[in-house]
Amino acid sequence: MPSTLHELLLEMIRRNPSLLRSLTGDALANVWMADAPVSVVDSQLVALAPIERRADLVLELPGLTVVVEAQLRVDAKKLTAWPTYQVLLRSRSNHPVAVVVLTTKRSVERWATAGLELGPGQVWAPLVVGPSALPSAPSREAVARNPELAVLAAELMDPHSPVDEGLPTLRTAVHGLDDAARAGLADDTAELYLDAVLAAAPEAVRRALEAEMELRNYEYKSDFAKKYVAIGRAEGEARGEARGRAEGEARGRAEGEARGEARGRAEALLVVAASRGLKLSAAERELVSECTDLATLDRWVVRAATVGRASEIFE
Repeated sequence: MPSTLHELLLEMIRRNPSLLRSLTGDALANVWMADAPVSVVDSQLVALAPIERRADLVLELPGLTVVVEAQLRVDAKKLTAWPTYQVLLRSRSNHPVAVVVLTTKRSVERWATAGLELGPGQVWAPLVVGPSALPSAPSREAVARNPELAVLAAELMDPHSPVDEGLPTLRTAVHGLDDAARAGLADDTAELYLDAVLAAAPEAVRRALEAEMELRNYEYKSDFAKKYVAIGRAEGEARGEARGRAEGEARGRAEGEARGEARGRAEALLVVAASRGLKLSAAERELVSECTDLATLDRWVVRAATVGRASEIFE
């Protein structure tokens, strides 16, 4: 099942196709004119034989088709499918076709760049845009021009980086998004990207930014985050309140409600993770059930709605 980050990467390209031209550098510069109109077309690819392929995203330009694949893990089946996309679209359009793999994972970047041996001495490889090509610390001006860079920079941050190293990057990303919003970026897009940036940033760095910018009461506003958080949080908190009241009778109302609230957050996290197919280990489930810090649990709930693997919730 596609992860939320997978869908977010594709949504950013849908909203701003020119970003892809910028990220691929010289590879497409001669065939992708800067002012060329771009349209998103049907990504279902059918060969004459009874086989169907569906690409993540297909962009159509004058004289060029670009297949965009968001890839967050090594998958041998995908590497054998991608050349098929190129051949099918080439035969259909009768003009050049580029397959671009977009990833935030270094392991995927190395694997995809190595390509696939189609025959003796014949190696096929996609154009790969990964961590080595993505700007990990874009300037405020660059983010204002291409706000998607803020999301990519946050996704590339080392989860264990010291606050003094990560804070400038996160601060610049948020300020750049604010500049983009004031310059005309649609509210829903600005909120979507801000949610994604805050969710992807390391917790210590995010907390430092919140203290600096007084965002402690920030509520996630985009449908992107709400989709997975709202239902799980409400359901979990309802259960937590019930348990909290029961415990309050025996141990004191205040203590019981606090524990119930924490349990509610914990159950919300488990609901969100389960709804997205993220399987937590026994140790991870124990970590969630024993956590009593509401801010930490809230952070984990939002991460459960955005990461690609269960382990990334706790990074």
